[in-house]
Amino acid sequence: MPSEASIRAITADDLSSLAALGLDQTVAMRAMAQDMGWVLADGETFVGAATAYLADGTVFLDNVVGDERAQLALIDHALAYARWSYAPALTVLEGSHSEALQVLGFVGIDPERLPPGLRDAAGDTKVLMRRL
Repeated sequence: MPSEASIRAITADDLSSLAALGLDQTVAMRAMAQDMGWVLADGETFVGAATAYLADGTVFLDNVVGDERAQLALIDHALAYARWSYAPALTVLEGSHSEALQVLGFVGIDPERLPPGLRDAAGDTKVLMRRL
């Protein structure tokens, strides 16, 4: 990732470019309304984006797009946001970056032990959580 890359809040002007990265515009607008959507940009070029919402008191990162380095940078930003907002944990869906997240202290949660809001959010995908 270039050293000039920076993370900022998603704006309405970003929506079409983020759709090209694979981020659903409806989800991005919901995250914008809750101040829980971020874009990683290198100048005018978007290299990643993430959206989140509160699910059972945790910051639930429901979409992360971009290459693995961009995704990990956005997850790190979401951790900082969760700490800032006094959330007890950050939860993410298991994905290709799961091994790197386990190194960062994320653990898999037994789906049967998830509270209803997280169970609904996760669907059939395993959830990883890091307590803060």
